[in-house]
Amino acid sequence: MLPRVPPGRHMLLAVLECSEDMRASNDSLPFAVDIPLGRHALLINEIMFEPLDGSCEWIELLNVSQEPVDISGFALAGAPGYAGKRSRLGLPDDIPAIPEGGFAVIAADSSVLTRFPDLIGGDAGRVLITLGRSSLGLGNSGDDILLLDYEDRRIDSIHYRADSHHPFLATTAGRYLELIHPSLRERGMNGW
Repeated sequence: MLPRVPPGRHMLLAVLECSEDMRASNDSLPFAVDIPLGRHALLINEIMFEPLDGSCEWIELLNVSQEPVDISGFALAGAPGYAGKRSRLGLPDDIPAIPEGGFAVIAADSSVLTRFPDLIGGDAGRVLITLGRSSLGLGNSGDDILLLDYEDRRIDSIHYRADSHHPFLATTAGRYLELIHPSLRERGMNGW
């Protein structure tokens, strides 16, 4: 019996041991096992889609599962374009696991650190992913954000609009949207 295996893609090796076997060269078989992550085990928790000059777009993911989550090979997708196809941004394959209750910030570039310098360093509950891009491709007037696993299964998604911000804000540039509480995610933008 296998021990509890956390979600993710795992490489396993099956080995046959038989004392009468005369040909050991065919006694092992490597194979991959995919344990899917539950829907909404990771939540899109904050979105910066209209950054100020000198800053960048970013998305924060919150791990609400009971175990670390490896998002290596996951992707972000946007709203369908004119041809009906969604834009897609693949994440690197070497991302540290997001700890239980921790979060990951996916930023277009390292300028996110000018506003949030605490993202680097000591807190083991944080993972920072800077992609070295000019943009994540988030629309300023509104867009979809889908978090997809390595098999394109939807883990979480949100549709935001420019008017999703509080109506009393004079300007929305440089203001991020934040989920009020994870339990409110089912309420759509009313939970933000």
